[in-house]
Amino acid sequence: MVIADLLGVARITAITLNERGRIGHWDDTAADLFGAGRPQAVGRPPAALLRLPREHRGAFEPGVFGHVWCGACTLPRVDDGEPAEIGWWIYPIGGEPGDHGIRILALAADLRRLRRNGIGITIGDLLLAPPDGTGPSGGAVRRPAAARLLRVEPALTAPSGDEPFAGPFADRLAALLPGLDPAAAEKITSRVLALGCPAVSLGLTIRLPIVPHTEPAPSPRVRTAVPPPRAAAPARPPP
Repeated sequence: MVIADLLGVARITAITLNERGRIGHWDDTAADLFGAGRPQAVGRPPAALLRLPREHRGAFEPGVFGHVWCGACTLPRVDDGEPAEIGWWIYPIGGEPGDHGIRILALAADLRRLRRNGIGITIGDLLLAPPDGTGPSGGAVRRPAAARLLRVEPALTAPSGDEPFAGPFADRLAALLPGLDPAAAEKITSRVLALGCPAVSLGLTIRLPIVPHTEPAPSPRVRTAVPPPRAAAPARPPP
């Protein structure tokens, strides 16, 4: 197993903002995460819909922040006011023709859910652990009680376009934005890869059971006692 081939899998929403900073794409994952449906969200600035911390609002305004940002904040859900712990990855998208008016791509994930249920793991197309504790048939998968995630923080990979995860990331990001034509999806993906793909920094504790070692032990080395040095005989006086 090569560690570079391991990829995390998590439920992420992709929100797009136009040149006026208003929401253009809002999917079911966003509705579940923030407690607001698509009719309630589309056409509004994120700060008018969500109670974003003041220090983070500039990242959602085209032309104000100007560079990639990732971080976390806790904000109340729109429907019931329950606090949601959100991880953000915010990317400015250039305003070239063919980008469907997208100026900002905001990716978001539920950090509390990731800590509770764990992160899915894949190697290539092989899914080793499904995300959110769900199995292939939709049933619950029991996570090992010995492994516990204490910290999940948004991070970014090093900017690149030829890493092993570039292909899978491009395919899945395009699936999150079904309204884009292939050329526009490729442009946005290239922009994200050039700025650094979303990643998470994990802190965990592992309780590892141990068993006795039953193979023959090496022959014991017996240390022999070393006699103390003998005192030198007193010198005889010359005749």
